Amino acid sequence: MNWPLAVGVASFLCGVLLAVAIWQHRISYLVIDQSDLGGTVRKYPRNKLTMTQPIELPFVGRLRRTEYTKEELLRLWEDIVRQARVEIRPNVRLLGLTRQPDQTFSADTSEGTLHCRYVVLALGRRGTPRRLNVPGEESEHVLYHLVDAAGYTNSDILVVGGGDSAIEAATALAVQPGNHVTLSYRRHAFFRLKHRNEERIARFLSEGRIRVLFNSQVKRIEPGSAIIEVEEAGRVQEITVRADHVFVLAGGEPSYPLLKKIGIRFNGESEQKAERIHAGKEQGA
Repeated sequence: MNWPLAVGVASFLCGVLLAVAIWQHRISYLVIDQSDLGGTVRKYPRNKLTMTQPIELPFVGRLRRTEYTKEELLRLWEDIVRQARVEIRPNVRLLGLTRQPDQTFSADTSEGTLHCRYVVLALGRRGTPRRLNVPGEESEHVLYHLVDAAGYTNSDILVVGGGDSAIEAATALAVQPGNHVTLSYRRHAFFRLKHRNEERIARFLSEGRIRVLFNSQVKRIEPGSAIIEVEEAGRVQEITVRADHVFVLAGGEPSYPLLKKIGIRFNGESEQKAERIHAGKEQGA
């Protein structure tokens, strides 16, 4: 089937707002999203507070508060999708894009080829969760999102990462009954955390509720444990950390390779430099 206007690849809210604007002009469209409805927000921990800016939303009106819980935002967005009857296909990834001789596009996706006249990209920053690429990472106890910390109790847990998502997950897991939480971070200190996360992790460290391994990298994941390389005072050693569950929360893989593949450039900035900047932002580097 040919859609006259767009295949939208959604950073969820941007994609939905685009779809509503197109719908209001009575133009055919389709939105695809590599995640479930709600995008990254749906993968946030239960009751996580999310910062917003004042914005006018169709069917909802102006969002005047600066903080909403995950559940409140999802209800708002689901109302918009329902009332506007947004044509959206969740769990579909864009893999490539080819311009045809008639100046239309063929969009290669994880569920086949879509044909369209225009393409609007609203990819967001997180993208695909960043992997460690170490032996054992394919194990079932290695996860890339924490949805509900209350589901993990009486466990040894390893969290990998040093940004806000990693800190929020580690502290949420540490307050569950019987948990012992270790946080592995590749740098020597935390950088650019939200103020409340800085205060929270400092308190948990002083109370001994979380063990933090700075200057560390996971080398291998095994059943019930992980092998971590730690540098301290110029000396590098490997240690074994007990881990019934491993949460890798080290940001997302940037979209630059896909964008380069389909011919998009970034104001003369090299792809390598752009990837380093992106990676630094995502990992709190």
